[in-house]
Amino acid sequence: MIMGVNIGAFVFYMLVFCVLPITFGVRRVVGGKRKLKANAGGEGRCGQCGYLVVGLTKMMCPECGRDLREVGILPGGNDRKQCERSIRVGRWMIRIGVLLGLLVIYAVIAASLQRV
Repeated sequence: MIMGVNIGAFVFYMLVFCVLPITFGVRRVVGGKRKLKANAGGEGRCGQCGYLVVGLTKMMCPECGRDLREVGILPGGNDRKQCERSIRVGRWMIRIGVLLGLLVIYAVIAASLQRV
């Protein structure tokens, strides 16, 4: 305890309510942006495994070995909405983590002032 504040509890609550949501939020935003950038070209992908099939000379996927006429060719960028949603959710997780972190700091300061 320092100045009436339980440091172990403070670190625990900051980790749970601030650091973890911000970390997962940043991962969602970065991952969503990477996926959007990777699928931005609109190239076709194998319907079975998602392998990029632009420029193939045979109608056979080199990744999974399936016939592209059977499994189909998916248009690139087909999960744009999912990526955008992931980015939005990640941004909200960051905002909530910052807000909860401020609330934890406020609660610790208020508790330490009451004990003085």
